[in-house]
Amino acid sequence: MNAYEYAMKVEKDGEVFYKQLAEEANHEGLSKIFMMLANEEVKHYKIFEKLSTNSDTITVPTMEVFKEAKEELKHKELLENILEYVEQPEEWISSAEFRNIGA
Repeated sequence: MNAYEYAMKVEKDGEVFYKQLAEEANHEGLSKIFMMLANEEVKHYKIFEKLSTNSDTITVPTMEVFKEAKEELKHKELLENILEYVEQPEEWISSAEFRNIGA
């Protein structure tokens, strides 16, 4: 497996992962975000597929590869923000302001 094939596999796995999260999401907004991320993975896959037809191996990464890596970092940041948003109620309950309720 060359680097392009590996990158395409990672993008395909990401697409499947985000689609699964979209199906399991119990909020329409979250489902839409996960589907958006899945669609982005499809775009990335197509870019790597196109790059792979132009070369058998990678010798020097192209700017396109670096752009895709930067895009993946954006996805990571978005997921971290979603997780932070979802976990906020848990943090609020354990905050000092509410600690003495019922004591």
